[in-house]
Amino acid sequence: MAYRYESSVDYSEMVEEATAPDIVYYNGDIINNATDTYLPKSQSTFDPQIRFNETRDVAILKDASLYNFSIVRFTMNGCGKDLPLFIPQIQTNPIINNALDVNRTVYSCNIQASLNYADSTGTPRTIKVNSTDVLPANQQDYGVPVIYQPETEDPTLAPIPLTSTISAGQQDLSTRYYWVYTYGYWLRLVNAMFAQAMANIQTQFNTLWTTPIANGGWGRIAPAPTLQTQAPYMSYNPSNGLFSLYADAYGFGYSEGSVLATPPSTMPSTQTPIGTSQANVVAGAVGREAYRLYFNQNLFGLFTNFKNTYQRQTWGTGYQAYNEIFIGNYLYQNVVSTPVLAPPALGDPVPTPASQKSYWLMVQDYESTSTLWSPVASIVFTSGFLPIVNEATGAPIRFGTTNLGISSATVPSAFQPIITDVALANQSASDYRGFINYTPTAEYRITSFQRGKNEVRQID
Repeated sequence: MAYRYESSVDYSEMVEEATAPDIVYYNGDIINNATDTYLPKSQSTFDPQIRFNETRDVAILKDASLYNFSIVRFTMNGCGKDLPLFIPQIQTNPIINNALDVNRTVYSCNIQASLNYADSTGTPRTIKVNSTDVLPANQQDYGVPVIYQPETEDPTLAPIPLTSTISAGQQDLSTRYYWVYTYGYWLRLVNAMFAQAMANIQTQFNTLWTTPIANGGWGRIAPAPTLQTQAPYMSYNPSNGLFSLYADAYGFGYSEGSVLATPPSTMPSTQTPIGTSQANVVAGAVGREAYRLYFNQNLFGLFTNFKNTYQRQTWGTGYQAYNEIFIGNYLYQNVVSTPVLAPPALGDPVPTPASQKSYWLMVQDYESTSTLWSPVASIVFTSGFLPIVNEATGAPIRFGTTNLGISSATVPSAFQPIITDVALANQSASDYRGFINYTPTAEYRITSFQRGKNEVRQID
């Protein structure tokens, strides 16, 4: 919409300007009618960029300097896979086994275990291990990271990023390789991280099992028994937007399970759930297991609002344990994936379920998907042909870097031909992928046309 504003210039003697309309509306539609479900592999994109261009044989405005300009209504159907739900940040220059790894994210956990078993003399011995101790020394500060796998497997749309880019401290975002489209897929990678952390503890346990007592082990004969506690597991509830964390009550949630030398006084004690006793430590059998779960700052930023305590405890080779997740909300019994006995006959006593697992279930107090998830800040309208006054913008910021606290007079001036932008309330990371309706109910955001008698004939 273009509408005339009050000007200090007297146009009353000019018939053309005096008879110009006060308000001019322009309506445009952009329709993508591509219906092909199969495209050749040589085609680098499924959908074209959103761009509208029209040239009229009659000028829409004879003199743009008489008007201000505003977008007063905008609707758009869901973007589908043309916008990501989330783009994970990758570690810069991560050298693993003498090679660059473009899939190691900055999101990590650490699981600390206190394991009590009978040593070769039959004496119970408690040894504490950490899930990061089996990692390369230069990676232990990250904990056990989420290892990324692309959700888009088409090598044309999502080729493997160049190692030269990440070695220079930059993440390659030129393709859809790092685009995540669903919460479920990202949780699949997070749950794989939990499983890897528990596997690392089992690896250390296998080594310590045969390590002599004098050297800090149990001094037993291989093979070591398999640890009984299952890895934590996270799920997402689309009906309320909350994440849930399941932790095996066999090893998680024990008040005796203090891995750090001095547990935080703010951590409440939890009681051992019924049916998960780890008593009777016998020679060669599985003994007592107790675990504590930590998220680093980046991972906790995505899954904040779990009950937790913030710490900066040093563990092992210097790994910093930041956010300990309090495990002990309320009990969940997994009666679906574990075997139970058949129902009894009428009048018979009720049997005890066999091999039934118990889990602590932690649910977020409130949603966390409205922050740090969506990589989309706003939808910006620009034009290369409308004679609008350019907006001043800050210097561009590369993904993974910051300009916090930076104020320098050497920053170059930057201007963009911006008409307006649409910034959603972002109640969740998926808001920009749904139907978007922009209809301002208060003042319109105004764009000024340049001074000078320019007619508007081409819309871009």
